[in-house]
Amino acid sequence: NNMGELGKEVADLHLLKSPVLDPPVAKFQGSGDNDRIEKLIYQEDEQRIYINK
Repeated sequence: NNMGELGKEVADLHLLKSPVLDPPVAKFQGSGDNDRIEKLIYQEDEQRIYINK
């Protein structure tokens, strides 16, 4: 790989456009305009993280 190809690969990963991320490891469900996390809950039995809920 040359430097340009590696740069594109890094950019695609950062922008979540890389085929390496298909299917995604995690997904976001719900709506929200929050740019701050005020409350975080992890439900181990569901393997879910709840943010600001």
